[in-house]
Amino acid sequence: MLGRDAGAWMVWWAAWTALGLAGRPLAAWVWDRESGFPPALPRILGWASLGLIAWLAGTMGVRPLSPWLVTGLTLAALGLAAPFRPRDRPAWRGWGWGEVAFGGLLLAATWYRTWVPDLNTLEKFMDFGLLNACLRAPAYPPEDMWLSGHPVNYYYVGQHLAGFVVRLTRVRPDAGYLLMMATLAALAMEGMFGLVRTCLARNPDARRARVAAAAAAAVIGVGGNLHAPLAGVLRPGAARLTGQEAPGYWFPEATRYIGWRADPAQETIHEFPAYSFAVGDLHAHVLALPLALAQLIVLFGFLRAPGPRRRLRMTLTFGALLGVQSMTSTWDVPIYLAALLSILALEGMRGELAGWKRGLGRALLGAGLAVGVGTMVSLPFHRAFEPIGEGLRRSEQVSPPADLALIWGHGLILTALAAAALWRRRPSGATPVPGSAHDAAEAPADAWRTDLAVLILGIGAAGLVLVPELAYLRDIYLPAAARANTMFKLGYQAFVWWVVVGGWLVAGPSGPRWVRPAAWTVLACQLVYAPFLLVQSVTRLAPTPGRQGLDGLRFLDRDEPGAREAVAIVGARTRPGETVLEAAGDSYTQKNRISAITGVPCPAGWYVHQWLWRGGHEPVASRAAAVREIYTTDDDEAREAWLDAFRVRFIVVGRREWERYDAVREDRLAAGARPVVDTPWLRLYERRPPGEDDGSPR
Repeated sequence: MLGRDAGAWMVWWAAWTALGLAGRPLAAWVWDRESGFPPALPRILGWASLGLIAWLAGTMGVRPLSPWLVTGLTLAALGLAAPFRPRDRPAWRGWGWGEVAFGGLLLAATWYRTWVPDLNTLEKFMDFGLLNACLRAPAYPPEDMWLSGHPVNYYYVGQHLAGFVVRLTRVRPDAGYLLMMATLAALAMEGMFGLVRTCLARNPDARRARVAAAAAAAVIGVGGNLHAPLAGVLRPGAARLTGQEAPGYWFPEATRYIGWRADPAQETIHEFPAYSFAVGDLHAHVLALPLALAQLIVLFGFLRAPGPRRRLRMTLTFGALLGVQSMTSTWDVPIYLAALLSILALEGMRGELAGWKRGLGRALLGAGLAVGVGTMVSLPFHRAFEPIGEGLRRSEQVSPPADLALIWGHGLILTALAAAALWRRRPSGATPVPGSAHDAAEAPADAWRTDLAVLILGIGAAGLVLVPELAYLRDIYLPAAARANTMFKLGYQAFVWWVVVGGWLVAGPSGPRWVRPAAWTVLACQLVYAPFLLVQSVTRLAPTPGRQGLDGLRFLDRDEPGAREAVAIVGARTRPGETVLEAAGDSYTQKNRISAITGVPCPAGWYVHQWLWRGGHEPVASRAAAVREIYTTDDDEAREAWLDAFRVRFIVVGRREWERYDAVREDRLAAGARPVVDTPWLRLYERRPPGEDDGSPR
């Protein structure tokens, strides 16, 4: 199925199996071991905890992703996990089937990625560059691959966590990138399955609960919103019936709809996980998705009536995950902190509305403890990080109600269905109360609180969707698309929460008879997106037909022969503190490919991204002007001064440089260097480092 990539995939799967075993002690510390761990929880905790230890070592001057450190940590964790292995044959069987299921998901997602492996579209250069910067870093924070001499001022810890597994498995970084994208899809589906099963733990029909959890996993993996069934099926169908030409459908339209037909200043982004998995950008919000699912599992664990000691453990674990999240996707921190407050307040009320003061007090105490732990965990990161947001602003645009209904209607319907289901179970003439005596026979207190918590998730998701209509976080995307990023990040989590509500509805409460069929209909409509996504992403995003394998650098051979050899030489020969010179490019282009693929810093990289990361364009603008002068000036003395100032070891003169600059003075650039790659499409020159007297290979 994977051909020559089967060996790399097997090693990768084995590594994630090992991480799952390594995470069992922490999962047992948080969760009741006798009742069995929710799927994905040990795996996510093992990955996050070992990656966090390696990151902390990096902040103390230890090479964070050295093979010895990564392998040693994993082996030590496996040794500590030996007493927590499955105890009997049924437990071993359950664990084995879980690993087979995860392996199947990983295999399917990896096979899909082999059809669209190129790492040169959208923002993949940024994501791949951060990954390679972490892999090369002697300590943290890593040096910015697109602004040499400066640390990365972005949320790079997600790429560090990915790099941990790349280093553990010893796969090529480009193959590791592709395998990590496949893993995130598999973890999201496994995590959603475990989360919905946790919500339905009290359901006596285990088979129905498994089917519901599997449906939710499918939606998080390949499902979308109502845009595909309405714009991709009903609208073309109606056109055909009336004899009109049927409009086409393109799957990204479901994530770029609100505001895109009007003023560009109102353009927004409303992506969801399936789209992220398809386009393959290893972004912060995608890397943080498994952490978010683990946090939700822990939150629902609070409603299982744990004792004080286990409640404290859950709070500490949630806080540590919150800290990792703040370094991976900071947008998620206030979202999940609000979820923690809500769940702790619900748990603290203990079935009595009169106990709201006690519930609120316990919620504030628990949230304070979690924030304290998260702050301690992430302190080294934030001490070296310059915030890139500029505060909240009132939204000046309002989305048309019809657009909101099309994009978020599925979630609003599911929330209404959840409210209807629980309203049917309320005490006569009273407000539903957690643990109320009327329902004690069929819904114990913790099960009733779980049901209310799911409804709270649905209402909270609606609140997340409402926020961008009222306010947004100001960043550089002004005046165009001012609230796009806010809607993007909040809507992403709203989508995830609504998937939980949908999975719970189809097997959970015994409400009106029409609730479950209605919920199944909504989930089915969401899965209409799947064929558009899977077929179009392969047939229209891939530059060449057929399966390409796990070679993310194939585009180099196609677009710029000689670049692959240049990448190998630059990556192997460049010493710490040295740089590679290439054209300073605009964002979302093919420029700065050598620095991104190797992690070796260049003087100036993607312009808009550096503007965002640095809070202004001056740092990169002045350097971009210097790079232009190096490539085009006739002043040899000025050129050499700049090359020495930037400590340039390699000079790239290729297709991208000729595109960027009108008159590249290659003869002058080559005067003080020797060619190490010489093709019609790209030439690479190596300068003699200070103190070396000859140009012999090193």
